[in-house]
Amino acid sequence: MSSGSLLLRPFRVGWVPLLSLLATCTRQSTPPPAPEHAAAPDTVPHADTGAAVISPELPAVPLVKGPLALRIVYPSPEALVFARDSSFLFGTAGTGEAKLAINGHPVRVWPNGAWLAWIPLPRDSVMQFRIEGRSPTDSAVLMYAVRRGGWSRRPEGLWVDSSSLSPAGKMWWPRGEYLTLTARASEGAQVRLRLADGTVVPLVSQAQAQEIAPGIRAFDRDTNNLRTPVRWDRYVGVLRGRTLGPDPGPILPLPLPPVLAFPADPPVSAGGTTVRCATTRPCIPSLADSLPPDSGWAVLETIQGADTVRARWPLQLALLDTLPLMAELVDDTTRPGVPDSVTVGRALPGGTYHWFFPTGTRAPVGGRYNGDLRLHLSPTSEAWVATAEARPVPGAAAAAVAGSVTLTPKADRVTLRVPLSRRVPFRVTETERTLTLRLYHAVGDVNWMQYGRGDSLVLG
Repeated sequence: MSSGSLLLRPFRVGWVPLLSLLATCTRQSTPPPAPEHAAAPDTVPHADTGAAVISPELPAVPLVKGPLALRIVYPSPEALVFARDSSFLFGTAGTGEAKLAINGHPVRVWPNGAWLAWIPLPRDSVMQFRIEGRSPTDSAVLMYAVRRGGWSRRPEGLWVDSSSLSPAGKMWWPRGEYLTLTARASEGAQVRLRLADGTVVPLVSQAQAQEIAPGIRAFDRDTNNLRTPVRWDRYVGVLRGRTLGPDPGPILPLPLPPVLAFPADPPVSAGGTTVRCATTRPCIPSLADSLPPDSGWAVLETIQGADTVRARWPLQLALLDTLPLMAELVDDTTRPGVPDSVTVGRALPGGTYHWFFPTGTRAPVGGRYNGDLRLHLSPTSEAWVATAEARPVPGAAAAAVAGSVTLTPKADRVTLRVPLSRRVPFRVTETERTLTLRLYHAVGDVNWMQYGRGDSLVLG
């Protein structure tokens, strides 16, 4: 931290979760003196004076001679390339004497055999690249296929993109909260979702600019590439208080018991299939044998004139129980290895890290989408964590209690202790001169704040 006083601002504990926390602030230490006569690695001595001079050029690329060997480093065969019309590939030719072309476009080969190409992309979901290489003694051709992410060619006539149906998979949602449904279909069509009981949920057309690849949005400096045409093939609807498809099961299943072998267990018949038990629980048929027929699923209907296209919506949606459910975070519930005792929290499923919750943190469950569990932190804040790192715990979702605060100055830091009745989610925000501790799902019962002796890091 920078020199000067540090203000530990008093925090207001609202409807937020909990955990015993030790927060420390360390004074800035004086950097050690630089060793004498140390020369920077990118300097050379001046010819006349002997003084170190920064070299303005990078070292030359060494020449590599060898057999012609075409290889692609990026993208890999399993990769999905999200780009609009052009992207880059790089790899090696095995020799610096090679001449290279990709789909007829010449590519520079550096002396060590490496190459980097920026080329137009074929207009298809599976892109074929023809890499042609020649050396003074050999020639070779490599055919390389890469899948294109987010690409869909509009078919002729009435259509619906079944891969665009969102959400999809398994979901547990509050019965009083709206769920947004989105789909891509023919422009100007009538789009609706028909539930298993015949209820119809309309989806309306919504103008939206064509999606921009994340790589282009982040790194492309040409602002013209950020301008995309508006399309009307996206349809949006809302659903509340209804289930869809087969029951996905419990939102947070209890840990399974140890697997045991019972050779003497009698087999159980399940739709003609013999099932043998291997756990301490009663033997049950497989899930596939218990699924309802196709009529149990919701169906998306796209209608235009006398034509209709139907697609099953692949979503199993269950409503949360009215009784609150608490989850405890354990970063390794299966115990196969050494856990790091931290579960990361995101602002949305699949988003970037925003919180870091220690093992034992508890919070109310507010929903689940496939492998992501939603935790309620406050009336306006929620965090998504991995379902595999959470387990249900008994007890009501009552707020934790934060007690009186103690500040203990030490030689190089100040220790802040906040007693809590249980562990809650928290976040520490740092600025140049302050640290702010925010406790979620907790209420304050602070009678006093003990500062101890005067300290330069604490401003009372």
